[in-house]
Amino acid sequence: MGSTAEEILYELITSDAQINTQIAGRMYPGILPQGNDVPAIIYNRISTDRLKIMQGPAAYSDARIQLDIYSESYKTTKILANRVRHLLDYYDGRVGGTEVKAIFIEGEGHSVEEDAETEQRLYRAMLDLSVIHDEEL
Repeated sequence: MGSTAEEILYELITSDAQINTQIAGRMYPGILPQGNDVPAIIYNRISTDRLKIMQGPAAYSDARIQLDIYSESYKTTKILANRVRHLLDYYDGRVGGTEVKAIFIEGEGHSVEEDAETEQRLYRAMLDLSVIHDEEL
């Protein structure tokens, strides 16, 4: 069985020595766990387009994934976002048993979040990705 877009991204990002030195495996689906260490990366699937051809459904899909990179430092957040962007943008190849046709960074944004209770300030970089990969029918 092929890998999902989330599994592909997890494998690529946590296998990169420079990035994983910073995040130490802290890459989570959905939301940043309460009280967890940063820097960390969160991933969410926004949508999936299942591509079609005249003969019916194609054997690959285009998943839109948002990566949120959190850190207590603006500089660290920017450095991590740049490393992730350089790793993933225009990537193609095999990840596990799945052929990745292409990964594109479609957009990027930045924000600051502050927890009113703990007064912890986190800097956030948001990367909007398109992951086109083989998908079992």
